[in-house]
Amino acid sequence: MEMNTTFETKAMNVMIEDVTVSGSAFGSNEDGDTVFFNARLVERMKLDFGDIVCASAIPNYEDKRAETPWRAVRVSAVQGSGTEVPVEAGAEPSLSVRTAPQLDAEIFAVLQDPEVSYWTSSDLSSAVDADTKTVGNSCLRLFNKGRIAKADVHGGPDQERATFCLWARNTEQFK
Repeated sequence: MEMNTTFETKAMNVMIEDVTVSGSAFGSNEDGDTVFFNARLVERMKLDFGDIVCASAIPNYEDKRAETPWRAVRVSAVQGSGTEVPVEAGAEPSLSVRTAPQLDAEIFAVLQDPEVSYWTSSDLSSAVDADTKTVGNSCLRLFNKGRIAKADVHGGPDQERATFCLWARNTEQFK
């Protein structure tokens, strides 16, 4: 019997959105899927919040796949903001990618619009041309820093999680 010595990997651009206390990291790819990076990769490549990486990923372990579909097995490039990150050798480069702090600043600026009281993540994603999951994560960072206000909207009394969130400059905007 011959042993399989290769993985079928998928190359993807990923923005690091969280580095855990244990040293592992999570990011989002261009489709909005979550990608896991083990602590060894994070340490070796010196990955940090907001970094854009070109990762070779495989489907995550079956018991974790529903929440985190991918896990990185190799990180071939780390690029700064505004640079084009090639997905694989010989491939066309992707569009310019913003860092997390750049996206946060852009969303914060959009929320300052005096014509609009509050925004959904979907509306903000259209305004800044980013997927709703990445925009939601950005808004959560801004909210956790006390820079914007958040309102959770529930579709019924038995729902534990909000149906959607509204984002605004401050709580006065919700009145």
